[in-house]
Amino acid sequence: MSSHVDYSLPVIVGDTISDRPATPSKDMAFLDLSTSLFSVFANAAWHGLLPTVTSVASMTALKAIAASSRFTGLRVLVTADGSKWKFSATSPLTGDDLLAATPAAGTGVWLREEGTVDLSMAITSATTNNQVLLTLQSGQRLRPADFYWETTLAWSGGSSSGIGLNSNKTGFSTAGDLLGNTLGDVAATLVTGVTAGTVGGGFDTVTKRHNAIFVSGDTIRFNRVVSAYTTGAGNAHAIVDLLLNTG
Repeated sequence: MSSHVDYSLPVIVGDTISDRPATPSKDMAFLDLSTSLFSVFANAAWHGLLPTVTSVASMTALKAIAASSRFTGLRVLVTADGSKWKFSATSPLTGDDLLAATPAAGTGVWLREEGTVDLSMAITSATTNNQVLLTLQSGQRLRPADFYWETTLAWSGGSSSGIGLNSNKTGFSTAGDLLGNTLGDVAATLVTGVTAGTVGGGFDTVTKRHNAIFVSGDTIRFNRVVSAYTTGAGNAHAIVDLLLNTG
């Protein structure tokens, strides 16, 4: 079956309108093609043949996106924290909800988009000394820019208690090397809300920061310094340049 496009346009002649055929132009042909393509995609989206999700409210909602709506390269914004994620149907990574997230059903993994990101790692007074908060997996690389605390429940208890962050990475493995320093951050510093904390001993010069490129197998760990708090909760934050997250 052949397709014919009628390019006849009304033309004003004096006080009347005639239907004199107009000569088809390239612009008119392009417009007709564009309109046709738009109709095809709009119709497909309307009938659920194309994924239409571009943003969700939370990580829970991200992981709940149905397998039928996911495909490799799909990008979704989580509005709760502004994080951006891309889907990989073949990634073998384990979900940690920081750099990778496992769907509630089906296969594949959501990967955090490369760029500057704020990693929020939950901590409480029950978090043990040197407990791992993040482990980089295969295909992941980042450079930490800074660290800070977010307190949701005031820290108290223990004797001269303090908290910090370090890593298993050489040069950053002493308690407080990334945040908190040798004595850790104390209750007076950890007021409810956001506080910068004390710069870590392994992170207090340009040269030390220059060496902080984390790769697969490197970790960020929580430290109980001197003594342990009996009450307290919040998040340890790492502001990082996520250089690679290919899954």
